[in-house]
Amino acid sequence: MRVFVNVVDSGSLSAAADKLDMSRPVVTRYVAELEQWTGARLLHRTTRRLSLTAAGEELLPRCRQVLELTGDMQAAVRHPADAPREQLRITAGSRPGSYLVHVSLLRAGRADSDVGGTLILSLDGTAEGQAKSLDFAALTGGRTRELRFNFRYLQALDQELNLPPTFKPEQLQVEVRSTKKDVAPVSQSFLWTVDAAP
Repeated sequence: MRVFVNVVDSGSLSAAADKLDMSRPVVTRYVAELEQWTGARLLHRTTRRLSLTAAGEELLPRCRQVLELTGDMQAAVRHPADAPREQLRITAGSRPGSYLVHVSLLRAGRADSDVGGTLILSLDGTAEGQAKSLDFAALTGGRTRELRFNFRYLQALDQELNLPPTFKPEQLQVEVRSTKKDVAPVSQSFLWTVDAAP
């Protein structure tokens, strides 16, 4: 939804891609996925112009409301100032194409018992100009499909990822699944930004 709103506000797929620091094929794919999910074409695309369809006009204000609501929800549950701030950090590994992803899982709410579950990573980007997604198994050479966690307050997880030489990473998708059946999975996207090693 955020990509769709940015495309409309920017007036073009290319401008939205620049603003979001994504490639145009990835932006196009996100808009196509939203169109598939809604079952309606949202944008008229020509070589010179981009405009909303009737369905797009109907959906745009609702997308803005959802994005505003999710921003409010995130602000309402932010960690206290003394809690660790970084949820995810990426550093270069020891070999070319190798990276270490450091994920901090923080407990929200009362910590009266341990929480357990699995964490799954996937990576969106481009290869030879085409949008491409790599799942956890592809990023680890088939060695890892998920990371297990079990903690009360905080747990730090580190995972090495190996990228194909022609792959240009853009966004890392993190999905956390609880072992409790009544808890819905939580997903978040992070821009692929490699930090200097500490």
